[in-house]
Amino acid sequence: MLSGRRRTSSCLGLAAITVVLASAPARAAGSKYSAYERDTIRRVLARDHGHIDPHPEGKIIERIDVVPLGVFDESDPVPDFFNVFHVTTRKQVVRRELLFDTGRPYDTDRVEESARNLRDLRQLSLVLIVPVRGSRPDHLRVVVITKDVWSLRLNTDFGVSNGTLDYLVLQPSEINWFGTHNAVSGLLVLKPDTFSLGGAFEDPRIAGSRIEGSFGGNLIVNRHTGRAEGSFGSFYYGQPLYSLKAKWAWDTTVLWRTEVTRLFVGGNERTYDAVATPADNVIPYEYKSDLWYGDYELTRSFGHGLKQDLSVGMEAYRRRFHATDLSGFDPRAAREFTGTQVPVSDTRISPYVQLHAHTSRFLRVHDFNTLGLEEDYSLGHDILARVYPASRALGSSRTLLGTYLSASYTAPLGDGLVRVLGSSQVELAAHRGTDALFKARTRVVSPSLGPGRLVYDAVLADHEKNYLRQRFTLGGNTRLRGYPIDSFLG
Repeated sequence: MLSGRRRTSSCLGLAAITVVLASAPARAAGSKYSAYERDTIRRVLARDHGHIDPHPEGKIIERIDVVPLGVFDESDPVPDFFNVFHVTTRKQVVRRELLFDTGRPYDTDRVEESARNLRDLRQLSLVLIVPVRGSRPDHLRVVVITKDVWSLRLNTDFGVSNGTLDYLVLQPSEINWFGTHNAVSGLLVLKPDTFSLGGAFEDPRIAGSRIEGSFGGNLIVNRHTGRAEGSFGSFYYGQPLYSLKAKWAWDTTVLWRTEVTRLFVGGNERTYDAVATPADNVIPYEYKSDLWYGDYELTRSFGHGLKQDLSVGMEAYRRRFHATDLSGFDPRAAREFTGTQVPVSDTRISPYVQLHAHTSRFLRVHDFNTLGLEEDYSLGHDILARVYPASRALGSSRTLLGTYLSASYTAPLGDGLVRVLGSSQVELAAHRGTDALFKARTRVVSPSLGPGRLVYDAVLADHEKNYLRQRFTLGGNTRLRGYPIDSFLG
C-alpha cells in the first residue's frame, strides 16, 4: 500500500462500489420530470387552472409566480401541522435568484441556469420552473415551484473503532433564518484529547446584493487539563460568478488553525519507536501546529458555451510546526522524531495567475444523490491551471516556482456518467526544497438499474517529492473496512 522508495510516499485509496437504492421511479426515457415532479406541477397548476406552454421560447413573460411549498404537504405522510415549526423561504428570496424578469422574452438557457442556481441552495429540495400559457398567444407566465428542507437541524458525524469513540461532531444549525437563507450554526467536536466549541454565520446575499459573506470561530480545549490550546476558523467575503453571463468575480478568504496535533488509533495515542533507541523508549505522536492562509482573487470570465475564467490574485500561506517538550526522552530519539515525523515549517507569499476552462453543458438526471428530484452535473472537460512564484527576498521560506494542474472529463453513460480526473501540484525549489504531489481519480455512476444504481469510486495519490513531510493515512474512514480510523500512516 505504501511505497518504499526513499523520500517518496504514495497512497492507493481503496476502490469502492456502492449500490444506491431508489424508492422513487426512475425517469422515463425522453421525460423531463420524474413522477413526483409531474404530480407536484399538476397540483400547483390545478389551483388556478394553468396549462403548460409546450413552446415557450421567445414569448414575452407577463408574470412570474413564485410558489414556495412547506417541508410537508399533501404528498407527504407527515401532517402539515408540523410546518409551523419551520419557516418557509420567502418569495423574494427565491425571486432574487432568477436570471430572467417580466417583460423580457423567455430564454430557455437563462431559465435552466436559474433552476441550477436554486438547486445549489441547500435550503431547497425541489426546484421546478414551468412556463404556463399567458393571456395572449405570444405571452406566458412562469411558475417557480420550490420546496424547503427542514432547516432547523442537528447535523452529526462520528467514528467508532473497536468499541471506542474516535470522534463526535454535533452541529446544531438553522439554515433558513426567518426565511432569508441566512445560516446560523454552532459546533461541538469531541476527540480523545480535546473538545472544540464555536459557531458560524453565513449570508449568501448581503443586503440583497450578489455579495456573499461568512465567518466562524472555534476554541479548542484540552479535555484533561481544561485549558485552551488552540483555535480554528474562517472568513469569506466576495462576489462569485453567479451566471454564465457574469463577467467579473472577486473574493477574499482567511483561514486559520492552531492546535496541538495528536494522532490516535482505536482510542490510543499513536507513538513513534525511534530506530536509534530501544523499543521501550517510544515518543507520543504529537506536535504543535500553526496554520494561516489568506487570499485575494479577481476573475474575468470569457465565453458562454466554452468558458474561460482568468484569475489573478495574491496568497499568503504560513505553516509552523514544532515538537512538544521531548526533554524526558533519549536525545537521539527526540532528534529522529523531530527530523523525520514533524512536518516541515513553510511560509509562502505568492502572486498567481490561474485559468479555468470548462463547458456549460449539463446532464440532468434523477436518483443520483436524491430520489425523484432533478440533479445537474457538468459534462465535458474541466481544466484548471495555476502558476505561482515565491521568493525568500519577499518573505517566503523558499524561492520556488509552483504549478497546479487538474484536468477532468465527464461523459454521460445513458442516464449515468463516467468521470476521470488527474491533478498535479509541483513546487520546484533549490536545496532539496521541491515538493510534488500527483493524484488520479475516477467515478462511474451506472444507468438506472430499476431498484438503484452502482456507484464506483477510486483514487490514487503519489507524493513523489515530499519536502513538506506530509503524511497519508488509511483506515476505516477511507473505506478500509474492518480497520480503525487512520490505522496506517506513511
